[in-house]
This record gives sequence, structure tokens and C-alpha cells, in this order.
Amino acid sequence: MDEILDLRVKNRTTLLEISNLSVEYESNQRKVLSNIEFKIEKSEIILITGPTGCGKSTLINSINGIIPNVIEAKVEGDILFKSNKINYWDIKKRSINGIGTVFQNPESQLFALTVEEDVAFGPENFGLKRSLIQKRVDKSLNITNLENLRSRFTFNLSGGEKQKLAISGILALKPDLILFDEPTSDLDFKGSKAIIKSIYRLAKEGNKGIILIEHKLNDIIDIIDKVYIVENGEIIIKGYPEDVFSKNRSIITNLGIKIPYKFDLKCEANSDNNLNQLNNQNQEDKKLLSVSGLTFAYNETKLFNNLDLEIIQGEFIALLGKNGSGKTTLAKLLIGLLKPNSGNIFFKGKKLNNKKVQQIASWIGYLFQNPTHQIFKNKVYQELAFGLKNLKYKNEEISKKIEEITQILKLDDLLERDTYTLSRGQAQRVALASVLIIKPELIILDEPTTGQDYRNRKKILDLSSRLNKDGISIILITHDIDLAYEYAQRIIILDAGTIILDGPPREVFKNKKLVQSAGLRIPKVMEEK
Repeated sequence: MDEILDLRVKNRTTLLEISNLSVEYESNQRKVLSNIEFKIEKSEIILITGPTGCGKSTLINSINGIIPNVIEAKVEGDILFKSNKINYWDIKKRSINGIGTVFQNPESQLFALTVEEDVAFGPENFGLKRSLIQKRVDKSLNITNLENLRSRFTFNLSGGEKQKLAISGILALKPDLILFDEPTSDLDFKGSKAIIKSIYRLAKEGNKGIILIEHKLNDIIDIIDKVYIVENGEIIIKGYPEDVFSKNRSIITNLGIKIPYKFDLKCEANSDNNLNQLNNQNQEDKKLLSVSGLTFAYNETKLFNNLDLEIIQGEFIALLGKNGSGKTTLAKLLIGLLKPNSGNIFFKGKKLNNKKVQQIASWIGYLFQNPTHQIFKNKVYQELAFGLKNLKYKNEEISKKIEEITQILKLDDLLERDTYTLSRGQAQRVALASVLIIKPELIILDEPTTGQDYRNRKKILDLSSRLNKDGISIILITHDIDLAYEYAQRIIILDAGTIILDGPPREVFKNKKLVQSAGLRIPKVMEEK
């Protein structure tokens, strides 16, 4: 953000101060957080980052009161908000007094039928006058660019639109301190940029304190005042961004955190080594899936009109587009969760239009954008074994396959965990493992790296690449342009339900104006050339 200046100032008012905070869950025999100490001033933006599962979300939930009021845990230490000790305040009291949270999973805080009603929900419960509520709703929708969707049903929103709606709902409460748990995780480049700019203005112009949990550091690093890095429930590094990332390079890299480009003097981006330059010449040009004349509409809003698409066996495709462009809808049409109004979908010559979802699932695996939509067993081991049992695998084979996949995705220590206690990043890897373990011929990964640190993002994509080399076709739906460029052999860009670009990554991104018109950006590697 070119317009952002260094606005660190002295004599700010302390908003939140945490001293010697420790948290231990009832089901765990160890402390999830230990001896946490930090404070945040008004107008300050603090970044909290660290490996997946290190305790970041636990810290957020300890501040907003979910711990211990909803999630039982032993909490020690002091949490002071505007000089008041709030350890024993319930969630409502913390919210009314100025603490707002935008959760990692936006669906967990959407309550109403339409966008406008959902934003008004919080102020209505505060008992505000209708005129004031309307002003707050209008302003919040304006900040998040949702004015044109105010009458849209919330269940018809894309993942990114739901994320922006959750942010709008919190902004309407006018909190003094806002806790953002990965606010850009489901947003495209344009949406991320807009939200980041809004967060910056909320802090610097609105005089609010902001705590950000985020893995996508390149996007947000320019607005950050201070950085806290957490590992195994403890703050191990803290300070100004340039000091933290320039002076602790090896420690941070070993934690699986990618150094932001602006502080990475030894940038790894080298297009000559990119996997997308691999030609896949050993794969036979065999048509795997074809879509012809596909038309689909939500209610009376037509999304796809006469769409054609062919996928060759063994391809690794990245499907890109801004929020609401039709990426997830297309994926759901391919796997049978939605049915086209007209047109045909064929998989290896078999027409899928009238096939049951269960039949299609044996050929096409799908990782949902929200992992909780496909996790329904109580234990992680049971979840991973479920699909294999349905395919009549023997217990010894099931155990062997689970051992293999859990080692690759670092899930072996979670096998006996209750699935409802998983962080979103952990749940994402469990859901991914349940799809990969069956090895279907085509796998659709809908934002598989959401909530993952750099190390786990790379592990997931490396695994997908290995599966691809074994002949499994991959469709990767993502907002991470750099990962798409690095791993995909073919890029498809959707805009308003239309394929506007389709081809090898370098050729696609040469069309800079067309890419930007679709709300996307050019990969960092190509920007530097």
C-alpha cells in the first residue's frame, strides 16, 4: 500500500493489556497458551502469526470470552480491557463494551436470511433506534462493498462474500477493539486489498485497536505496527515488522512461516524452477471430463450460459476468479451437488447429469471450502477410515493408508482428537486427508490452503503435485496467485460465469489488463521481471 505511512506514535491510550495468560483445555493435559504478555494501544494494528495449531485462535477466544464461557478451559493471568479486568465477563458484556470478533469461519456468525438483515442483527440486539441501525448498516456495507448485495439471501453468497458480510456485521457494532481471525482467507486479491485498506482506516482514522491473525503476510505486512510470533503456545519473537523478519530469518523459516517479500532479500521466486514449466509430456492426451453447453441459474440470476470446458487426464489446473465469479458453483455442478438447467457433463464418457452424488464421489473427490461441511465423525481416525470402510477395505489396509496420509499431512498426533476441537487449519488437513486417501481420478480442491501456514500450504500442494504425477488430475480453486503460478500447468480464469482466459500460466498472466479486469493480480515472480 503505497499510501500507507509509518504512523507509530507515542502516548497512545492502552486499550488491552494481557499479563501472564495461560490456558489449558479440559481435554488436554498441557497448556495451549503459556505466559502470554502483550498490550495494544488505540489506533495500533498487531499481527499474531505462527504455525497452524500454535494457539493463535485460542488467544483470540480468550479475549472475546468464548474461552471459558463456551469452550471450557482453565484460564490464568489477567486480561485488562480499558483498565477493567474482564476475565469473568461473559461474551455479551465484552461485546457491548467494545470487543468485536471476525471469526475464521464466517458462517459461524451469520444469522439472518438476507445480507441487510444480518448486518442489522447486532445493533437490533443492542436496542438501537431504527434510524441509527440503518445508518450503521449502510456504512458497514459501503466499507465492504456489499451495497449491491443487501437483498441477497446469505445462503446464496460465495465464501468470500460471506467473509465480507461477517466483517460488516461486526463493523455495525462499532467496537473499540476488533479481533480478526484470518479475515482475508476466503477473499480474492481485490477483496483482500479492500478489506486490508478498511482495516487500516479503522485503526488510523477510526482510532480502533486491531489484532490480526494471518498467514498471508505479503498482503497485510504494510499496515502492521507490531508482530508477535507464537510457537507451542508461547510468544517467542515480538517487535516491529522490519526487526522481527530481518533479524530472525532462520528461526521464522524453521517454523514454516514465509518471510514477506519486502524483507526477503533472498527471494525464492525463480520462474526457471517453477513446476508450472513442466510439460506433462508423459501423460497421454486423454479426455477425462467435458462440459458442453452448460447453463445454470440461482433463482432467476443466470451464472453460466452455454459454458464449454474440457479437462485432459493428468492435468493440474488452477481455477481462478474473484469472489462470486462461479468457481465453487462450477465445482458443485461437476460433483453433482447442483444440477445444470441445461447442457451436459461427461466423465470418461459417462454422463453425470443424472448420476447420484455417491456415484460421482468414487470418481471425483471434492474438498469443500469450509472443512466442517464434510467432517461428521467424532474422532479424526474415524473420519479418515469412513470412506475406506465404504469401499470395503480391510482393517489392516485402512490402518496402513491412514498412517501414510497422516505422516504426510502431520496429523498423526491428532488421530484420537475430537473433530470439533480442531482449529480450522487442522480441520482443513483432516478433510483433505479424507479425500486424498481414497485416490479418485480427479480431485477438486476448493481453497485447500485456507488457514494453513506456509509450511503446510507447501506440503498440501507438494502432495497434490505428487498425486498429479501419479496420474490423478487436480483442479485447484484458490485465491493464492503465487501458488497457482508455481504448481499449475494450466490456468483457467472465470469472470461472471465466463471463461475469459485459459492456457499455460505464463501465457495467461501476460494478459495483464484482462487479468486485472477480473479482480486478480499478476504473480510476484512476473512483476519482478
